[in-house]
Amino acid sequence: MTRVLLAVSLGLVALTGCTTPTGPDAGETPTGSSELSVEEAYLAHVPSEGIPRMPYDATVEQGDDVILLLRDVGPFSQAPDKDRRGAALNLVVRDAEGEPVHRYSANVTLGEPEATGFQIPWKAVDAPTSEYTAEATVTDKVTGDEVSVELDLAIVETVDRSRSSFGASGWTYLLDKGEGGPTFRPLATYPSGSEVQFGLVDVGPFAEGEDGNHHPAASLTVRDSDGNTILSENTTYEPQRAPDGVFPALTMEIGLPASETPGNFTLSMTVEDRIEGSTTEETREFEIFSR
Repeated sequence: MTRVLLAVSLGLVALTGCTTPTGPDAGETPTGSSELSVEEAYLAHVPSEGIPRMPYDATVEQGDDVILLLRDVGPFSQAPDKDRRGAALNLVVRDAEGEPVHRYSANVTLGEPEATGFQIPWKAVDAPTSEYTAEATVTDKVTGDEVSVELDLAIVETVDRSRSSFGASGWTYLLDKGEGGPTFRPLATYPSGSEVQFGLVDVGPFAEGEDGNHHPAASLTVRDSDGNTILSENTTYEPQRAPDGVFPALTMEIGLPASETPGNFTLSMTVEDRIEGSTTEETREFEIFSR
């Protein structure tokens, strides 16, 4: 089955320039039974240094752009006698007192019953430091069925990224470098043959070399469900200085096999301090599917 990832930007009314009807014509029945669900919801953000990341602690630095990602949303019903489906996206952000501080809505036209993911941004540049709740509602434009998710986050003046021991805070965004240019995508599903970028954030602290710089290296390994290695890459980064020896992100770009059988795979990324020999490794599961 073909899957799509839909990136919804502020100011967009519809990704394709048209909207689906709000309900089926009288006396006609839509194709498919819509019982909407969301497989997983993520909070992510783009910090001022421009390196996208997923804040697993849901703490965002003031001035960052916040993005709510919904993975595997559906199924959506098809309008009678029309080769299209539609979704309405609504986002309400409330402060600690429950007062709405931001609203956003968009209509999206779909070609398939399932959407791999929706991205709903909140440009929270002027938001004061506080705790917030982001509630996203997705509505099937044909049947009116809805599904909602809520995620909490905190906006703080400065996030302390210093570390007492060598390690990383988690994964960056992963960029699908396929048709249409880079697309934010959570670590979940990728089409076979796609060019993607994996990476870790807040990596360190690295020891300082004699040249005054830090010297990182990294490796990526992809294994199938039987533990067989299907892809392995290594890289050595240019020596450079990182604030307090902690790099905001270290990334690697790789091409997923085009001929690999679709299924579940394991991704491991190991980062090494070439001065002291310290290493840290993060492992996540993801899916490769046929285009």
